[in-house]
Amino acid sequence: MERHAEVQHPQTFRTGKYVLAIETLLPTFRSTKLPGTWCTVPELVDRFPEQVIQQVVGRDGQLPEFRYHYSGKDPRYNGAMPEATVPADFLLRIKRGRAFGRDCVIYGPDGTGLQEFDYQQRTLTALQQELPGGRFNPRYWKHTLRTKRLTKRLPAVRYWPGKVAALNAPSSHNYYHWMLEVLPRLHTLQKCGIVPDWYLVDAFSPFQLQTLRAFDVPLDRVLQPYSGMHVEAEELLVPSRHFPNSCREIGAELIRRIGPKDAAASSRRIFINRRGSRQPSNVDQFRQVLHQFGFEEHYLEDYSMPRQIELFQHAKVVVAMHGAGLTNTVFCSPGVFVVELMPEGKYRPCYPMLSRLCDLRHYLVSAKRTGFTQDVLVPLETVRSLLTDLLSERPESMRTPTAA
Repeated sequence: MERHAEVQHPQTFRTGKYVLAIETLLPTFRSTKLPGTWCTVPELVDRFPEQVIQQVVGRDGQLPEFRYHYSGKDPRYNGAMPEATVPADFLLRIKRGRAFGRDCVIYGPDGTGLQEFDYQQRTLTALQQELPGGRFNPRYWKHTLRTKRLTKRLPAVRYWPGKVAALNAPSSHNYYHWMLEVLPRLHTLQKCGIVPDWYLVDAFSPFQLQTLRAFDVPLDRVLQPYSGMHVEAEELLVPSRHFPNSCREIGAELIRRIGPKDAAASSRRIFINRRGSRQPSNVDQFRQVLHQFGFEEHYLEDYSMPRQIELFQHAKVVVAMHGAGLTNTVFCSPGVFVVELMPEGKYRPCYPMLSRLCDLRHYLVSAKRTGFTQDVLVPLETVRSLLTDLLSERPESMRTPTAA
C-alpha cells in the first residue's frame, strides 16, 4: 500500500464544464517517449497472449436498414442508413497497461499505442473547420498547444496497484457523451462480472455522481483523470469503445435502477426547450403551433435524473432542438416519434443513429440560423404539416425520407 502515496491524485478545480488539475497549468516533467508504434486490438492480443486477454461480451448482430425523414437542403442527410453488422462488445485485460490523459488513451504492456483508443487523431485543419469562429475559437488554440506539447514525450508514468478500469472518453463532461459513451463502457465491464479496485472516470457533475451510484460504483474508488495523468496499472481493464449493444441497453438499465416504478404507457407530447444557446428565435409563434397539438414545454435543466427518465418514458412524441437533451430518447418506448430541429449547416447525425438503435421514428427538420449562439428560425409551416401527418399517423410521412 506504500505505493499509493506515490500517486496521490492532484488537487483539481472546475471552471464551467471543465475540470482541471493544478499541475496541468505548470510545466510538466516529461520523461517518457511517445510510443513509436500503434496497433489494433487483435494485433496487441496476438503479440502479448500472456499479458493481454480479450473477453467478448455477447455476440455479433445485424442492424437492418433504417430510414428517417429529413426536411432541408444538406445532401449529407440522405434519409437512410444501410444495413450494418454490429460487433460484440468486449473487455481488454492488460497487465501493466497504461492510460494517459483525461480521455484515457490506452497503451499496451511495452508502451505500444492502441489505435482504437487514440483520441488525438483529429487534425487541426478539421478542428478549425468544425469549431465556430475557426482559429478565433479558444478551443482551437487549446488543442494546438496540446498537440505541440505531446508530439514527442509524455509525462512521467506512475504505477497504481490493483485492477484499474479506464472508462473516461473525450467530452465526458457532456451529458450525451457521458450517457452514450462512458456509461455503456461501465455496463460492459459489469456484464463481465469483474469488480475493479479503481475507476478512472469523471465524478463531478450531479448526473455523473447519480448514475455512478446507480451502477453501484463506490465513489471513494474513483480516480479523477486529468490531462497530465499517465498511469500504469497492475491490471488495466479497458471496455470496448464501439458498443451498440451496451448503448442500446443503457436506457433500460437506468430505468430499472433509478426510474419510476410505474411503467404504464402514455401519450404525452413534449417539447424540450433550452436555456442559453440554440433556441427558437420565433419561440412565441412556435409555442402557439405546439399548443394546437397539445404539447407540454419542459426545461431539462430543472429536472433530476428520475424526473427526466419518467418524462421520456411516458412520451409519445418528442420535439426538441438538436442537443444533449435528446440523449434521453434512450428512455422512450419503441415507435415513439422524435422531431429534431437542426441548425442549418450543422451535420451531426448522432440522434438519427440513436433512434435507429432504440427503434424510434426520427424526423430531422433543418432550421435557419439567426445568431452566433446557433439560435434558429423554426420553419413553422413545415413543423405544422409534419405534426399533422404524425399525429394522424399517415404512413407516407412515417416511412418515407424526404428532402426539400
